[in-house]
Parts: sequence; C-alpha cells; structure tokens
Amino acid sequence: MNSLMSTFLLLQCISTLVFTAISTPPDDPIKCVSGNSDCTVTNSYGAFPDRSTCRAADVAYPTTEAELISIVAAATKARRKMRVTTRYSHSITKLVCTDGTEGLFISTKFLNHTVRADGEAMTLTVESGVTLRQLIAEAAKVGLALPYAPYWWGLTVGGMMGTGAHGSSLWGKGSAVHDHVTEIRMVSPGSVNDGFAKVRVLSKTTTPNEFNAAKVSLGVLGVISQVTFTLQPMFKRSIRYVMKNDSDFGDQAVTFGKKHEFADFVWLPSQGKVVYRMDDRVPVNTSGNGLFDLLPFRSQLSAALAIIRSSEETQERFRDANGKCVGATLISSTLFASSFGLTNNGIIFTGYPVTGSQNRMMSSGSCLDSLQDGLITACPWDSRIKSEFFHQTTFSVPLTQVKSFITDIKSLVKIERKSLCGLELYYGILMRYVTSSPAYLGKETEALDFDLTYYRAKDPLTPRLYEDFIEEIEQIALFKYNALPHWGKNRNLAFDGVIKKYKNAPAFLKVKESYDPTGLFSTEWTDQILGIKGNATIVKDGCALEGLCICSEDAHCAPTKGYLCRPGKVYKEARVCTRVSGISVIQSSDKTQSKQMVFSYSPSYGFPQNAAVWRTLLGLFCIFTLVLTAVSTPPEDPVKCVSGNTNCTVTNSYGAFPDRSKCRAASVAYPTTEDELVAIVAAATKTGRKMRVTTRYSHSITKLVCTDGTNGLFISTKFLNHTVQSDAKAMTLTVESGVTLRQLIAEAAKVGLALPYAPYWWGLTVGGMMGTGAHGSSLWGKGSAVHDYVTEIRMVSPGSVSDGFAKVRVLSETTTPNEFNAAKVSLGVLGVVSQVTFKLQPMFKRSLTYTMRNDSDFGEQAVTFGKKHEFADFLWLPSQGKVVYRRDDRVAVNTSGNGLYDFLPFRSQLSVAIAIIRSSEETQERFRDANGKCIGATLISSTLFGTSYGLTNNGVIFTGYPVIGSQNRMMSSGSCLDSLQDGLITACAWDSRINGEFFHQTTFSVALTQVKSFINDIKSLIKIEPKSLCGLELHYGILMRYVTSSPAYLGKETEALDFDITYYRAKDPLAPRLYEDFIEEIEQIALFKYNALPHWGKNRNLAFDGVIKKYKNVPAFLKVKESYDPTGLFSTEWTDQILGIKGNATIVKNGCALEGLCICSEDAHCAPTKGYLCRPGKVYKEARVCTRVSGINEALSVRNTDCSVTNSYGVFPDRSTCRAANVAYPTTEAELVSIVAAATKARRKMRVTTRYSHSIPKLACTDGTDGLFISTKFLNHTVQADVGAMTLTVESGVTLRQLITEAAKVGLALPYAPYWWGLTVGGMLGTGAHGSSLWGKGSAVHDYVTEIKIVSPGSVNDGFAKVRVLSESTTPVEFNAAKVSLGVLGVISQVTFGLQPMFKRSLKYVMKNDLDFDDQVLTLGEKHEFADFVWLPSQGKVVYRMDDRVAVNTPGNGLYDFLPFRSQPSAALAIIRSSEEKQEIFRDATGKCTEATLISSTLFSSSYGLTNNGIAFTGYPVIGSQNRMMTSGSCLDSLQDGLTTACAWDSRIKGEFYHQTCFSIPLTQVKSFITDIKSLIKIDQKSLCGLELYNGILMRYVTASPAYLGKDTEAIDFDLTYYRAKDPLTPRLYEDFIEEIEQIALFKYNALPHWGKNRNVAFDGVIKKYKNASAFLKVKESYDPDGLFSSEWTDQILGIKGNATIVKDGCALEGLCICSEDAHCAPTKGYMCRPGKVYKEARVCTRVRDINA
Repeated sequence: MNSLMSTFLLLQCISTLVFTAISTPPDDPIKCVSGNSDCTVTNSYGAFPDRSTCRAADVAYPTTEAELISIVAAATKARRKMRVTTRYSHSITKLVCTDGTEGLFISTKFLNHTVRADGEAMTLTVESGVTLRQLIAEAAKVGLALPYAPYWWGLTVGGMMGTGAHGSSLWGKGSAVHDHVTEIRMVSPGSVNDGFAKVRVLSKTTTPNEFNAAKVSLGVLGVISQVTFTLQPMFKRSIRYVMKNDSDFGDQAVTFGKKHEFADFVWLPSQGKVVYRMDDRVPVNTSGNGLFDLLPFRSQLSAALAIIRSSEETQERFRDANGKCVGATLISSTLFASSFGLTNNGIIFTGYPVTGSQNRMMSSGSCLDSLQDGLITACPWDSRIKSEFFHQTTFSVPLTQVKSFITDIKSLVKIERKSLCGLELYYGILMRYVTSSPAYLGKETEALDFDLTYYRAKDPLTPRLYEDFIEEIEQIALFKYNALPHWGKNRNLAFDGVIKKYKNAPAFLKVKESYDPTGLFSTEWTDQILGIKGNATIVKDGCALEGLCICSEDAHCAPTKGYLCRPGKVYKEARVCTRVSGISVIQSSDKTQSKQMVFSYSPSYGFPQNAAVWRTLLGLFCIFTLVLTAVSTPPEDPVKCVSGNTNCTVTNSYGAFPDRSKCRAASVAYPTTEDELVAIVAAATKTGRKMRVTTRYSHSITKLVCTDGTNGLFISTKFLNHTVQSDAKAMTLTVESGVTLRQLIAEAAKVGLALPYAPYWWGLTVGGMMGTGAHGSSLWGKGSAVHDYVTEIRMVSPGSVSDGFAKVRVLSETTTPNEFNAAKVSLGVLGVVSQVTFKLQPMFKRSLTYTMRNDSDFGEQAVTFGKKHEFADFLWLPSQGKVVYRRDDRVAVNTSGNGLYDFLPFRSQLSVAIAIIRSSEETQERFRDANGKCIGATLISSTLFGTSYGLTNNGVIFTGYPVIGSQNRMMSSGSCLDSLQDGLITACAWDSRINGEFFHQTTFSVALTQVKSFINDIKSLIKIEPKSLCGLELHYGILMRYVTSSPAYLGKETEALDFDITYYRAKDPLAPRLYEDFIEEIEQIALFKYNALPHWGKNRNLAFDGVIKKYKNVPAFLKVKESYDPTGLFSTEWTDQILGIKGNATIVKNGCALEGLCICSEDAHCAPTKGYLCRPGKVYKEARVCTRVSGINEALSVRNTDCSVTNSYGVFPDRSTCRAANVAYPTTEAELVSIVAAATKARRKMRVTTRYSHSIPKLACTDGTDGLFISTKFLNHTVQADVGAMTLTVESGVTLRQLITEAAKVGLALPYAPYWWGLTVGGMLGTGAHGSSLWGKGSAVHDYVTEIKIVSPGSVNDGFAKVRVLSESTTPVEFNAAKVSLGVLGVISQVTFGLQPMFKRSLKYVMKNDLDFDDQVLTLGEKHEFADFVWLPSQGKVVYRMDDRVAVNTPGNGLYDFLPFRSQPSAALAIIRSSEEKQEIFRDATGKCTEATLISSTLFSSSYGLTNNGIAFTGYPVIGSQNRMMTSGSCLDSLQDGLTTACAWDSRIKGEFYHQTCFSIPLTQVKSFITDIKSLIKIDQKSLCGLELYNGILMRYVTASPAYLGKDTEAIDFDLTYYRAKDPLTPRLYEDFIEEIEQIALFKYNALPHWGKNRNVAFDGVIKKYKNASAFLKVKESYDPDGLFSSEWTDQILGIKGNATIVKDGCALEGLCICSEDAHCAPTKGYMCRPGKVYKEARVCTRVRDINA
C-alpha cells in the first residue's frame, strides 16, 4: 500500500507536490538494429536542427576507465571515427554525430560512479557519465555543495564539460560548471607506444593549457573519464520571485546580478513584464527546508501533451496570435502564482522567501522519474509521444551591451505587441548571468545568457507565426552584439564563423591537434564550427525557416506561403523571412463560423478566457503541469440545421425540454447588427412567420425558445455580442442583447464600473436574463434582479406596413414606463431586445466567508440573514441537518485582496469522470441505494465546503477567510465554457453531447414572511425519512437566494427567498426516482400552499399552470404585448399557456407526474407497474404525489445459492476456495435467529462473513460445500445511544466508520480503535482488533464492550436457536470468551460499547535514526497515549507518532486520511505491481531500496495524510476531534466507475498482493527482538527494503486483556507487510530474512499472532500460549456442542484437531510450513532449507547458489 502512493499523489494531488516512486528515465538516445551494432543516435528532442540521421556501425558502453581505454585503443588502431554520447543526449546540436556509418558511439551511460569524496579537501571525483542530479546528491552526503549549476539535472558531467553548461551568477568564479573543476582525466587516441590510447591527467597547476582546452572540449579531444570538482561547504539559499513591468529592465539587467548571487530573469516582452529572481546565499543553519522542482520539468500526461501540441499547431495554422497571447498570459501568471514549483517544505508553497539547502534549490528535473507506464506520462519534450517540439536559440550578450539589446527587442515589440507571445508560451525568455572563463571555448566576458524557446513545425518548410521577429532577434544578438552561442543549443546559423569570436581558439586547436592528430574524435560538424573546414550553414530552399541559413533570396523562406526574404524591421542588416502578403484563412461558407472566429478572443488578452483549460490541465497534472494552450471552444450552438441555416431544431443546454419534445423551425437567422435584426424581423412579419429568439447557450430549461409548427424562424443573438457604448462619468454601459454576463462584467470593469448583482452563472446573455428575470441574491438596493439595473431597452418588434414591418422601440422608465416595465421581463413575446443600457456602480470589492452550521434555527435565520449581509445566500443540506451561510459584504475598493470566485461545479470536467458519476447515480437509483446517495452527498458537500466552493485568495489557491476581491472577480463564474477543443475529453458537466448530468430543476420564490413555515414543512418531511433529500445534496443542496419586489410586471411581487432545487432525472421518462414523492410534495407545498412564484427559465410544466394569476400587473403586461405584437408572431403555444391566454401548461398522460408534466390524479399518472401510485402528501395532505407503496422483492433466492467466499485480498494463505451451499443476509435479529435455527435443525455448518472480509486466515470458511454463510452485511443499524450512560448499542455488521460517526453525533468517542475503518464490530470482536495504547483499558476494541448479544445453536426447547445476553457483571466467563470469539460461539447480533466524552488529539510525526530505538520503544508508550512507530530498518530510521489527548475545546479541525488507504487509479496500481514483479524477477534490491526511501520520505513529508483542516497540511501539531483522527479508509468511497479506481489491494484488479505477518511481543522482550532484527540488517542492509515498500514495520502498543483469547501482557504488535508472488512456488527476494524474523518472534520470544492476519505457520500450536484457552473451549462446548460454527481451520488453531501447517513441496515459501527439507523451498531456483543467520534454530529458505538467468 505504498509504492503506489507516489503515483497516486501524482495523479490526484491538488496542491501536494510529490515525486513518483516507480520510475524509468527517458529512452536511450541510441537505437541499434542488432545488439550494439548498426546504430543511430538522436538528441532527447528527437531531431537535430538539420533533421538528419546520425549513424554508426557500433556503440560501446564502458563501465570502467579500463574498459574505456580498451575501446578507444581498438578504435584508434582501426582508425575508426568516434563520438561520445551521454545518457539523455540533451545537446540540440550534432555534437554526438560521427561521420559516415562506420564510426563508433561511446556512451558514458554506465560510467556513472562516484570515485572519491574528500570532505576535508572539499573535493569530489566522479565518472563523466554521472548526472548533475547524482553529483549534487553525492556532494550533499558529505556536507558539500556545487555552488552553481544548470537548472536541469539530467545533464551529465561529461556533457556539461563538452558544452560549457552553466547556471546564473556573476559571483565567485562564475556560474559555469567547468570553472569549479580542478582535475580532468581524459582518454584520447595514442601512439603505438601508448597502446593506441592515452590517459591524460589534467589540472590547472600541471597542464594549464590542456586543462583550459579540456574544460569546454566539444568532445574533440577524447573521452573524459573522470572529473574532480572543488566544492564548498553546504549552504542554504533564500529565493523570492517578484514580477514587475519592464519599463526600466534595461538598467536593472546590468546591475541586478551584482546584488543577488543567484539572480536571473524571466522576461515576458509581449506582456511588458519581468520576473526577477532574488536569490541569495544564507547560512546553513537558517530555518527552512525548501525545494525547487520546476513545474515545466515535471512529468506530464502524454494525452494532455498531445492536446496542447495540437492546440498550438491549430494556432499556427490559423495564425491565432490572440490565442497565443491569452495562453501566454495565463501560463506566466499561473507559473508565477505557483512560485514556479518552489515549495517551502517539499510539498506546498506557503510564502516567500523560500529557504532551503543548495542541493534542494539549485536544479531539478523530476520528469526523469516518469512512470513506467507505457508513456502515459513523460517529459513534455519526449520524442516518443506527440508533445513539445521546439527550437532553442541561446546566446550570451556582453553585459555592457545588454541594455541596448533589450531596447532593440522592445522596439520590435512596439511594432507588433503580439509578436513574442509564442516565446512566452514556452515560459518567456530566461536570462542567466555568466562570467569570463579561462576555458579556451568558455565565455569571453561578463554577459547575460538569453534562452529563447519557440515552436517548431513538423514540416520543415512551414513558417512560424512571426517568423521574422525571432529571426531578427537572433541576428541582432549574433551579429550586432557579437553574442556567443551556447555550444549545446542553437540552430546552425548561430555557429557560422563563431570560432572567430574566441581569442583563445588557436590555443584550443593546438591542443586538439596534439591530442587527436588524425581527427578520430572530430566530425564534419565540429570541423565546421571550429572553422577547420566548411560552414555550419546549409543553403537550400526553405533553409532560413529552420535556422540552417540566413536567407539571401526568397526561396530560402516560403514564397508559396507568402514568406519572402526581407530586411529586418529594427536591425536593417538582418535578412529575415517576412510574411509580405496575407494568406486567406480558411473560411467556412457558413457566415456564423467566420463570425465566431472573429469574436472568439478578447482584444485584451490578459483576461483569463482559457481558465477552464488550465483547471483541467492543472487537475490532470496536479497543478504543476503548466502548458501552452489558448484555443478553446464553448458548448455547441443549441440550434442545429440540416442544410446551412435551414430545416433547424433548437434545444436547451441540457439537451431536453421538460416534455422531451423537439422544437423545429424552417430557418435560423444570425443578425450581427441592429440593422440586420430589423431587416430579419421585417421580412418575417411581412410573411406572417412565427419567430422566437434563441441565445448563445440556451440555458432556459422551459420551452421559451420554441416556435409553433415547423415553418417558423429562430433569431439567434449569438453575434449581437458587442459593446455599444460605455460612459464612465454617467456610469452607464450599453451592450447588445447577445452579450454574455461574463462580457458585461468584464466590459464594465474596464472602465472601473460594476454591476452590483447578477446570477452566479456567467453564460447567460443580457437578452436571456431580461427574458426570464434572472437574478443574484440580495435584499439591498434595488434588489438582486439584473433587469432592475437597466435604464434603457431597445427592442425590435413587428411593425405595420408604414413602419416597414418592423419597429425599433426605445424604452425607458422616464419616457415609456409601462412598456419599459413590461419589457424588463418579457418572456420574448414583445419582440427582440437589441440593446440594453445598464446603470452601474463604481467598482467595489467583496469580502466573503462561508460558514457551515446545523439547521436547528435555520427558519429564523433565513428571514433575517439577508438584512445583515448584502450578498447573503444559503446552501441548505436538509438530510444532513446543515446549512452553509454565505457571509458576503461590500468593502472599499482599496481593501487588500485579489480573490477569485470560480465555482467548482461550473468548471470544466473530464467527460469520462462525468460519465462515471452519472452511471453511479443511475446505479444508485436502480438499486434504491439511499445510503450510497447520502454518503456521496456528505462527501460532496464536505469537499465543496472544504475547498471553499472554488474561492481562491489570489486566483490560484485558497489560504483562508475572508476572501476579498473585486466585484468583477467575485460575482459570477462559469469557466467550463472554456472547455478544450479536445473531442469532448472535457466539457461542462451537463453538456448533452456526453453522458453527463441530466436533471430537473425546480426553482421558486417563497415570500419572506412564509419562509420559516416552508422550511419547517421540509424539516417535517425529513423527520419522516432523513435520507429522502440526499439526492438533492448530490447536486450541491438547495441554493437559496434573496430577491425583492420589482416594478417589472412579470418580476417578483415581494421580498422573498428563491429556492433552487436540482435533482436526478432518468433517461427513461417512465422511470420513477428514489423518493419521488418527497420532492413532488415540496414542489406542491411551495407552489400551492405558499403561492410561490416559479422562475420563468427553470421548472417543470406543473409549476406554470395558472401561474399568471399570481402577478398583479399581468393585465398591463398583456396590454403591451397586444400593442407590440397584435398578431402574436413572437408568441407560441407555450407562452400562451403560461400567460393564461390559451390552454394549460400541464400535459396529462400515463406517467406524466414523474416528469412534472402534471400533478397526479390517478395511479396511471405515476408508475403503477413499478409500485408507484398516486397518494396524498405526508405533510401537506392536499398534495398528490407518486409514492412507492409496495416493495419490490429484489433478493431473489437464486442469487444466494452455490456460493464461495474469499477475503478482501482475493486469496487465503493456502490459496484454497471456500464454498457453501447458501448465503443468508439477515436484516434484523429476528431474521438471524430464524436462520440459525433452521441451520441448526438441519445440522448444517455455519460461518459468519462480514461486509469487507478483511481477515486474511480462513475464519470465514465452512467445511465442505453444504454449509451456510451468514453475512452481517445488512445487520448494520444503530440500536440505541444513551448519552447519559455514555453507551452505544449497534448491530454487529456496523463498520468501525459507522460506529465512530454515530458516537460522535451524540458527543461520544471510542477511545482506541484499529486504523482501518472498514472492519465491522463483529469482525473486530472475532479477531481481537486493536489500536495502539498502553493507557486506560488498552487499545483493544473488545475491552470497551459492556454487553454482547449472541445467537448460537439451541436445543429443541430453545427452538434450535438461543439469544444470549452477555456482560461482565452477569456472565463474566461467557463474556470474556465472546469478546474474542473467532466466530465459533455463534453469531454476534448486537454489541454495546462503553464510550467516553468526545475529546481531541494532538498529533506530531518525528523521524529519527534508530540508534536508540530499542530503548525508546520501552518508554514512548507511557509518555504518549496513542503512540506508535513506523520502523524503516534498512534505512536505519524510525517515525515516532507523538499523539496525545487534549481538551475538546482546543482549536483545531484536523483530519487523518491515511494516504495508502485512499482510492487509487487501477492503471497506476497495475504499473506499480508490474514494477515490483520485475524487481523480484531481476533481484533488483537496489531498486527496492531506492523506491522505499522515496516512499517513506514522501509519506513522511506529506504527513501520512494528516491535514490541519481536512484539506491541507500546514504544520504540526495536527489537532482534531477523536472521530476525525483515529481511523480512516476513504478508498471504500471509490466511485462505481468500472474499477477505474479502487482500494490498492482490491483483488478484481492487478493491484497489491502481499503477505501480512503480525504478532505481539512482550514489552520486556522487545528490545532483544529489535536487536535481532538489526543483526540481520548488518548482514545485508538491503534485506528489508521490501518491507519498507509497504510503509515499513508498523508497531502498536497493546495491553493484557481479560478476554480469554486476548493479549496476555503489555506488548508491542509488529505488523510486517511484504510481497507475495502470484506463483506460490516462486521465492521472494530475501525470502530467508523475513522467514527468520517470523520464527524469531514466534518461537524465540513466544509472540502471539494476530488472529485475523498471518500465514498458517504462525498458528501451529498457538493455543498453548493462552492461559485461559481451556475456559474458552469450555464455553465453546457449552454454546455449540455439535461444532456447527466450527471448521477444520478453527479446530486446528484451537488445538482441537490437526495442525494449521500444510507440508508439501514449496510450503515454506507461502508460510504454510517451516521448512525441514529443501523440497519445502525452491531447490530448482537455488533456494534450500538452511539454519537462520542470527537465530540458528530457525529453518529458512535461503538462496545458496545463483541461477543462470
């Protein structure tokens, strides 16, 4: 349950940043056809600048210097060309290539060892294939640090020396790695006398010329074998990132590096911003354990990378500069806000400065640990997947010229602001300081290194967007400022004539000639760049596009695509490929498509149009995969046409109207201006055509968009989406009616204004809001309805002949008050709103806090709360008895805070996940799983509340209340409208194109004076059935918003609370819902008892029957309607029905009440064949609702015959199958008695099974196949809670989780318990389950039991079954037998616990070495009530749990949700299991140890799942209530998702498969036992790494118990979990060590095995260890004289008959026996039976000879 943890955390973490444990680095860059011959090499990006293929006849992989010498000698003798390759081949240029195909690649992949570390001399000698990551780590081990280094740790020492790699600094010797080298060992070609190879030892003092040549060698001098570094004492760094505008950047760039030792910059020139890295050395004892794990260097999902690459390709194809700029802005802000991957403790970023040791802060590259997952994840540039593909142009500009160079770039940006957004998609221009170096090919002067990364097309003849701008920057640097290119990056043109820039080039070439006179290590490429022969440039058609040349004629560009060779814009000497003629973007014949392209991006690309893209990707990559995409598309057009714009249908955004009818029209029109709209309306009026207005997203549930018949016209306002005028002084904003709320808010904010109140979903249009009366929540000002902030409306309605058949009406409160009040909520029957003017307010901020309380006084609060808080609302969770209060108030605009409200359910979501959730709810409905709904609802509501519903304090992370932000950022959201154009991989949750949410919405306003009574009525329903409204809470609960009376004729009539109820809708209209009647009754109570007003745009048909009578101004409205549209062209059957003109809104037919089309008046209106009949309401007797009045028998007997049982791990220790003829599922004690009686009468064997069957041994098995399994699955109810007596009585099938929860409800707590909450009460009593404590009565659950009811076989007089009530006072002997019963006394039906008042715990984990562990164990349990340990013996470490009781009023709301007990992706579990299987096959002990170290450190650093508030861990101690801190197991809440996720050990998937050995050693002997284990570790340090892969050895305290089969003395319980092979005859790695530990414990120290864990060997003769065994057996004989509840297994372990061991070939491998001969092991695999290494009496399977693999 552990190696998966790092995977799991990677896949699911939100802000917890961790490392993957099972990992494999990228592919070897060398590929050979046969073995090591006929080979090719590439770079890590998959393509060289000229896209050529580099070949060689062979590759050699030396592992020592001696082997390297032999390889070089042989090649020299044969005069073969050679080139050195590295592990990851990160150089972009062709430095690894040989000439021709007969050469030799020499890979340093296995020259990767540390040679020597000298702490006193502060030197470290390593082989050249050692990576920077290894170098840093090895130095740190001896307290040393490399002061400066590149930021990517995948480079090798030889690679860095070959190319002059560097970090950033002007201090000391500068930032180049080679300048911290003191000695180099190099193997170069030799003479015959040298044996054709020569080892040269170079240093500054002995061979200064050669040394300075070798420090940056380009690989032409030979092969570096070893390098010695002079290091510095370890120090710490303090880092802070600051973002500023770039107005004074030229000046800052020159001086900043002198102020901060490790300074660098990320420049965002298109945004006019710079990120300054303020990074300085601080003393090593400075507090802080920071970590730098650069986000773009982390592993990412390949599928997402493919989407991102496709997105950028689309941007290039359509020349979408706006899109690139939007993405760039979002990326840079997200990277900055997430501190680029800096964390203060290796997990989370809590604030600047981040201080940490140099080895943790200087370099990163964790994507090298990408999972071995078939490329599910990878580094973002991995060439094996569709991912990033880019050019890199990197050069150093002298510091004296940097200001001028920056000015030149700014001049280019002024010409076209968007020109460099493409660079910013790749994180901006990284700028690092370098100094002059004595290396002959090192830097010549102090300089700034500019690193530009940008898009590269797969087609080499395809130009980039703004191709000319980047080419010009490149040429300005190289030729105007004589910049030095980076040897390992850049395109060919950078190297043409480059050698002339190096003053010491002749000296270098002289050394080269001396070392390799025949040029065996030289190539055509190195000769070109060293100026020996030829040019680096390649001149051909299109060469300038790839940087192979500088264009000198048009053919070098892409003339057919309009790119011609032209002078630069700023640097006229440049020659660049410029787009000089526009290319016609591919356009659809459909006018709507071209229009959509025009308006798909905001001119202000700082606005986060793609926020949902980022939430999706950040969710996928766990915040730290920050990528480049800006192409997004909102949901599809609700209007669909068969041909062009004709023969059309319309629907709502949910895909179905309440009556599921189709709405058709002959055509659709898309006006783009008011003039076009007038013409459209006139033409339709002239021909007498019916018209209805549709909006962009069509969010109204009701049929307001429908015309009558099929010959009508839809008029879409999709492209009436422009701002007409903003007047900041008058505080007005005029927009077209198709403008969305999102646009309206944004446009207002641009001029410092705000709409005070609005709906929470920003996808509504202005016209749509006016049509339906949409509102927010407030009783303040004019109230929360949007229409009440409108001052003028322009409307186009039908006109007379003299009007030209259409009339534009300008309405306002002052000029046309009647018409204005009619038009403010118009239902679309007056015409088409074309423009609306809003009266706004000056921008202000809001301060928002969510508080969750119980709903005991909610009726009173609901009436008054809105007067206290301007933007108050509620989320009521009636089944949970809770309310979430929104305390939301206006504050001054200068109040500090930049909060953002991005409501979680309105964010983009993975379609697969949405489908799983929908399927899960459908399953719950089908099986009437009310419990499942309630559990899900509780989880959802707590998660939403715990994550602040999507509120963040800065747009990235939530840090605490209150959240303060500007009104435009806090009022409304809906980022799922930015779902990726990804083939519906992501979408809004309700998108009808996927199997997503499908629901009804019932929304109505109840007068404030009647709200309390209405709430009480709902509470009365809840009292009848508390689970009845869990279905509402699955859809986030009942949203309640304040509204006020409005002058609008169809607006609200009075102050009221609007109740918004969302609930499941079946795909089949005749399928009733779970608790159908409860929701129907609530609906009718509101509408008819309290005369509630339905929302015009929501609700089902019945809500609108007779609704118009509720509006006092309806005659005035109808009068305006008659005036505006006398022939009813904008009216329909539906609008006539709801306006009371003609007909009724209800539809009466079979099943009509199920869909809200009618109120039932007969059974046929419900679902009589499914048991749903029309009945009166339960509280409101006048209601008529569809009630389930007859149960359906779902427990068909055929399902309960011919059964088998297993444990939760899928296999028993002996791998046998346990069968029975039947299983019974009693639901009450009476049923249980009947079942036991019937079986007793028939003399049938019985065994009890539990809900999850967690016992590993065969306790659930009956004998033979004719027995009976009795499952306590449905004996899962609370019987009684007595707060005064502090007792709780529950049935035996109640889980520990339920027990804890039920106790907490009445303020009580079980003091001690196991850590896994999936155990049942009966299961815990059957096996003696326990927690950890020496305090009180000890940690065993059974010692807190005061009464047990057990059903055992009875005599004829008893009716064959007897219910026994046992307690310590009345039946002490039987009670102590039953407390740990092994299930042989009968079936426990009920248990009463003596509990304690609720308390809190304060918990802290501390990791120490295990030097004094044996002494600490003896005392820690006395110091800390809940102490335990996790021992990591191979690492020599122990994690101490310091866990104590504190007062219940101590502040803290901590939660313990143990990481390995959380749900995990099945695919990841399979990968992890496969990895461990490979480690076993290849006996990879080192791999296990590496992974174990990573797992243990990750678990420890992530506090094992502890959080301070249920969301995030912020530091120790973690304080929380006992019910939240004692036990966990949230993987039991895995979604019904077809096993996409599961508990790690679920046997239905390829997951964890292990043995557990668990025993208690008397406290007096624990020290000796630990010493024995340490003795084994001394023999082989790696021997127990396999245990540490499973979280180490868990050690818990137990005490003596009066239970006859309980513990006999104070002891420590050792829990060892370890690998189990699928093949029972396959031995484990270090098989003998674990076997010996097991035998030492059981036989040397007489340990007691855990009854519910262990392998067979642990139970042989075990009963002799229990002094009260005879008393237990006496009770057993009395209760079950015929042994009906006994089995072969229980007889064996109780010493009645036979032995628990099974002797056969290979039996010792599975713990079925202790070996006594070799055959009991695996002799054919080299495992023989031998004495133990420390405990000579042990007999263990030892590997005594190697097997030839």
